[in-house]
Amino acid sequence: MRDGQLIAAAPQRAIKNSLPDPDRIPFGDELSLKSLTAGRYNLKVTITDVMGGTTATQTVDFEVF
Repeated sequence: MRDGQLIAAAPQRAIKNSLPDPDRIPFGDELSLKSLTAGRYNLKVTITDVMGGTTATQTVDFEVF
């Protein structure tokens, strides 16, 4: 997000239920910064546990020069 406006969004993805430790789910993705103009941005990641009915969100601010 930049100035409260959504710049990019990734599609929602399901994660396999057969992981050895369900409390620690490894996950990663890539974000290209080439299309972003200089300025301050806010990256927001939201995880939803459909079975448990809970959601967790984490954000981080970053700046492109």
